Amino acid sequence: MSSKKNETPLSTFLKKNRVLTFPLLALVPSILIVLIFIFVTALLYIIFLIPIIIFIAAHYTDTWGMKKRLKYAIPVFVLLLLIQTLILTPVSYENPGILQGKTPNDSHFSVYISPYSGVYSQYSVNATFYGLNTSHSYKPYFMAYSSGEFLNLTCKVSLQNVTTSDGVIAVNYTFNHLHDGDYYVEVILNYTHSNRGYNVTTGFVRGPIVYSENIFALSLLLNYTPLYALLIVIFIIFLLFSKSISNSKRKLTQRMTK
Repeated sequence: MSSKKNETPLSTFLKKNRVLTFPLLALVPSILIVLIFIFVTALLYIIFLIPIIIFIAAHYTDTWGMKKRLKYAIPVFVLLLLIQTLILTPVSYENPGILQGKTPNDSHFSVYISPYSGVYSQYSVNATFYGLNTSHSYKPYFMAYSSGEFLNLTCKVSLQNVTTSDGVIAVNYTFNHLHDGDYYVEVILNYTHSNRGYNVTTGFVRGPIVYSENIFALSLLLNYTPLYALLIVIFIIFLLFSKSISNSKRKLTQRMTK
């Protein structure tokens, strides 16, 4: 237990009102971490700071004991999971519009999927490639992959060969009656040069999302539950490590006082 000597009014307030101050201290910075996790893809691992933040909140609110800390911390983890789902659902479900990128062959592409989300009978994929070699004949392929633990090829369609005089090729295909799922599409232009086959590809482009928004939110919740379970495990490891250090200090103090 912490000493009450020389405590500031703020410290006393945090400890006496830990039922409110613990979740407040834990949630505010953790929500900021969640926002960074969602919107800054280069900082995905920042999510693993959350157990540290909650551990610090337990310390400053004088919340001691494994059971008591878990009692306060687990609802915070659950709330963060729900908050992340509520934020991520409309962000991911909304049509991002025209997606642009660069192929491994240094040409460029744009892809537009319509409708992007919702349950419909047809989903149109329009792809345009720029900067292509005008001396080749290209065979377009449209592929749809359902996402899960792995991407599974659900549909593959080839179209007639096309040529280009200005280095630009626009192709489109409409997928019919896709089963419910979160899909990725890939558009490939295949060509032959010196008796060898080559591809110009968009890579995996997310969409369409063949779910209602509520079902999609539930799928996100289930997908991120293992991550938050891992964060709870990390938090428990911090608690065990802290308890081990405290026990070692207590034993050392007892030896010194003998």
